[in-house]
Amino acid sequence: MSKTMTITIGIFKDSIRQPVSYFLIIFFSLLILVTRIITTFGFGFETNMIREMGISSITLCGLLISILASPGIISEDIRSRAILVVFAKPVSTRDFILGKYIGVMLTILCAFFFLTISFGLTLWWKGDALQYGSIVKSIILSYGLVGIITAISLTLSIFLPMAFNAVICFFIYAAGHLSPYICGKLIEQDGIYRFLGNVIYMILPNLEDFNVSSALAVGTPIATGYVVVTSVYGILYIGTVLFIGTRILEWKEIY
Repeated sequence: MSKTMTITIGIFKDSIRQPVSYFLIIFFSLLILVTRIITTFGFGFETNMIREMGISSITLCGLLISILASPGIISEDIRSRAILVVFAKPVSTRDFILGKYIGVMLTILCAFFFLTISFGLTLWWKGDALQYGSIVKSIILSYGLVGIITAISLTLSIFLPMAFNAVICFFIYAAGHLSPYICGKLIEQDGIYRFLGNVIYMILPNLEDFNVSSALAVGTPIATGYVVVTSVYGILYIGTVLFIGTRILEWKEIY
């Protein structure tokens, strides 16, 4: 565990010092604040627009930090052979992968913290009476969504360059939101289509479950049980992806 924490702290320091991280946090914080102004002519839907744009901005910022930070973390170590020095400590592949992942997620957590403050200030500025418990729950789910994409990106970085990694992650993000609808149509069919629908539904992350921005916008209460069940699903999916990444790194010829 101490080795994992050492790697985590190192990755966190490197990631948080990146100018792109500061830029994204500042940009999206200001964007959330500006929504109070640009929704002035929302014809009665100003608050709904602020809520939905706020949570969407927080999620997008986390995704951008994840996709920009994760792909190069392992691939660069492999390319420069620095990974050989790490494994000579010795450090297990499990500690290595887990430390890298937690380090990136801590950076994203810091971004979520500042963006949440900006979101709360914007709602306070608007005089929104929405209970802040719903905001916290929606942000927890957004963090889980970003955590899944980060785990996938980190695993892909073992054998893919950054550009391909980013493209695949964006595709998985889009497909993960559409999978309930696409797979649902396939499962309704017979034969091979039903089989393919079930396989795709099991492999792709069901990211739409983490998207509660519409419910937040209209003030629909978000059940705690729903957040717990969805979070457990996210943790299990992340654990599975990181386990696969650990096995791939063990099998990969890096010497």
